[in-house]
Amino acid sequence: MKTGWRDGNRIELLENGEQFYPRVWDAIRDARREILIETFILFEDPVGLQLHAALIEAAQRGVEVDLTVDDYGSPDLSDDFIRRLTEAGVRLHLFDPAPRLLGMRTNLLHRMHRKIVVVDGQRAFVGGINFSADHLDAFGPEAKQDYAVEVHGPVVDDIHRFAKAAVAPQRRWWQRRRTRRSSPPARNLPEGTARAMFVLRDNDEHKDDIERHYLKAIRLAKRRIVIANAYFFPGYRLLRQLRLAARRGVDVQLVVQGQQADVALARTGARLLYNHLLHDGVKIHEYTRRPLHGKVALVDDEWATVGSSNLDPLSLSLNLESNLVVRDAGFNHELHARLDRLIQQHCQPVTMESAIRGYWWRAPVVFFIFHFLRHFPRIAGWLPRRPPRLTLARIPANPPEPPRPAAKPEPAAKPETAAPTWRTRARRIVTAGFFLTVAGLLAVLASNVDWGEVMRTLAQIRGETLALAGATALGSYLVYTSFDVLGKRYTGHPLPVSQILPITFVCYAFNLNLSAWVGSIAFRYRLYSRLGLDNATITKVFTFSLTTNWLGYIWLAGVVFATGLFEPKLGALSGVMTRGLGGLLLAAALGYLLLCAFSRRRSLTVRGHEVELPSARLALLQLLLGSCNWTLMAATIWILLGGRVDYPTVLGVLLTSGIAGVVAHIPAGLGVTEAVFVALLGDQLGRGPVLAALIGYRAVYYLVPLAMATVIYLLIEAQAKNLRRKNAGPRLEAPQYDRHRARLGSRAT
Repeated sequence: MKTGWRDGNRIELLENGEQFYPRVWDAIRDARREILIETFILFEDPVGLQLHAALIEAAQRGVEVDLTVDDYGSPDLSDDFIRRLTEAGVRLHLFDPAPRLLGMRTNLLHRMHRKIVVVDGQRAFVGGINFSADHLDAFGPEAKQDYAVEVHGPVVDDIHRFAKAAVAPQRRWWQRRRTRRSSPPARNLPEGTARAMFVLRDNDEHKDDIERHYLKAIRLAKRRIVIANAYFFPGYRLLRQLRLAARRGVDVQLVVQGQQADVALARTGARLLYNHLLHDGVKIHEYTRRPLHGKVALVDDEWATVGSSNLDPLSLSLNLESNLVVRDAGFNHELHARLDRLIQQHCQPVTMESAIRGYWWRAPVVFFIFHFLRHFPRIAGWLPRRPPRLTLARIPANPPEPPRPAAKPEPAAKPETAAPTWRTRARRIVTAGFFLTVAGLLAVLASNVDWGEVMRTLAQIRGETLALAGATALGSYLVYTSFDVLGKRYTGHPLPVSQILPITFVCYAFNLNLSAWVGSIAFRYRLYSRLGLDNATITKVFTFSLTTNWLGYIWLAGVVFATGLFEPKLGALSGVMTRGLGGLLLAAALGYLLLCAFSRRRSLTVRGHEVELPSARLALLQLLLGSCNWTLMAATIWILLGGRVDYPTVLGVLLTSGIAGVVAHIPAGLGVTEAVFVALLGDQLGRGPVLAALIGYRAVYYLVPLAMATVIYLLIEAQAKNLRRKNAGPRLEAPQYDRHRARLGSRAT
């Protein structure tokens, strides 16, 4: 949604529920056509019940009423409360409703945090005050200190257009045209002298709009900056501008939470910044009369903002927020007078002595908390989650009658989820047994290893050996990156090889260290989709890559086991069993090649999914490249072992540990590879040298590439972000919650 500065507005500051709620009740009572409300919290307390009654009365006299609440912030609305609203004609929209897990709410991130009221398109309220009794002074010591504004004038058109589009169901083009003709939007005439702009933050087109307005105002400040914010932990840019403003002589004052906040980590995070801000001359005041919930600021004698956005990672990077930015000397003066009274009467100044008291022992905790909060939005973006949605609450008009006893017992209905089959149970038992066996082997191994010998062996590994092992590991990674290049040939997608190689490198490193779900699947979907590939193509690419890796394993293991190059000495029949397994693996690999070469049908159906077969040439390349990758992996370990064991033996042990790792389902095969190598080579070389070589292998093949992949990933993300900004087209007029994550429109729950 595009917004701009609107002249001729009348804006009145409202402090706490005592001033805010009566104005809202009056506006609802005077409504004639339409009421639009968005709120993060709605409780069934005296304030919530007042709103409930007012909306029902308005709906019954023919006013269209849309009420949107966040399902995380308002999780406990009773069926009766909702039923009475819906029966009266109120449309109650729930933002991102989700079932609870073990009694806990699961829809924590990406909340609808706005607080907006628009009546008849001519009168609006924007701020940080929810509909709950804890915003009233009568609530007691825990009553919140907060602010909102009542708005009249042209800027109300922008607020109304946004709030209306947010709850409007998606319509066909002919329906939209008819709607526009029958009910054109109201145009508000100038009623005052204030310039104002309605500013949003969402996860699509307005990701940093509110923060950019703060930054611009602070950068241009000449005399004073006053910020009162309940949860203060902004990003580097905003902190830097505040410190620079204080250095150039601007009077910078922060009013922050002094009492224990409802989010304790937020208060802790704010205190981590005290000594850095105080050092540059920023004045910090902790509000101690009651919990601070305000989100307001002013700069010099004209600029001010009031809204729902805190200056913390949730509000600046995840939540859906709205602020009103105002340019008006009278409004600025009134807000400054109220904040100055707050500072003088109910705040305690923070001194450098109190900020650094005990800092020496808190420094490590400070470091980790600071960087966790700083990177939290990015971490949260990696977590799997379903897209948030807006749904229309529907409750039956009357409670259902209890079922009457039937004359004959009815057959039991099938459960929605079928019971595990005997195969599933057997697989779980085998996996659990294998996992316990590995754990037991590791426990015995750890107790019997001479760790001093391990350290001495590690210290004796020469730099040339590590360099050669690193070069071999790099060669293995380069071979693996070619898997997705073959996938380009297989799918025919248009991405150039220069973009495919770094993505595959990142995916392989994260796959090895964190599991296939993170590396092969999650990172491929995220990175390839940024470059324009659709989900079906991405699925084909990572399936082809996975097939290439394990086809090479099957072929190589078949050759090594069937020819007797490696025979584990585990009993009289071990050689026969190994050769038999090798023969089966060779038959499987050859069967795949023959199927690709001579099958008339170019697709197969596997568990309901259609799989396209590659050409015989591509299948042969899959076999050769997959085998080459595994041989280079074994060569890395062989080099670190100093050549004290023949290479086919090392290759056979690695292939055996690969089977064990698949059965155990442990990311990176951590512990499994070590247990298998010590069991099969420990008697020949000693446990210390084997473990030392494997520790070196973990470093050069897992950890160093992971560090490189992390840097490459951040560069790819930055490049993609710059590309999106460069290629951004004209923005849509109709506002949306989040075009890629939320489907707007009302849907029955």
